[in-house]
Amino acid sequence: EMKTAFFLLALVAFVASETYVIPGSQAYINDNNVLQYALTLENLENAFYTQALATFSSANFTAAGFNSTVRDLVTIIGQHESTHVQALGLLLISRGATPVAPCSTYNFN
Repeated sequence: EMKTAFFLLALVAFVASETYVIPGSQAYINDNNVLQYALTLENLENAFYTQALATFSSANFTAAGFNSTVRDLVTIIGQHESTHVQALGLLLISRGATPVAPCSTYNFN
């Protein structure tokens, strides 16, 4: 959790208000591009935890040999991922960008 936040802050600081053109293409990287990429990853993580918790009950965790608190910890991690999605979305909006939407479906089978 702290590592992810630190990484995102470091990455944003690295590209602070700069625009980098990718040699040999018309593509470019700026702060909003980096934030959109981070949001895309957070959307994926959020979907993963949401689907896992909807699929596996406490009984499933116990039957798999996990301590009863493991599902509670996974729930907390899932809540953090949801918070990351919200925070990055608000940050992008504050910068005048439209946050990238999550995919309509993710398949973790």
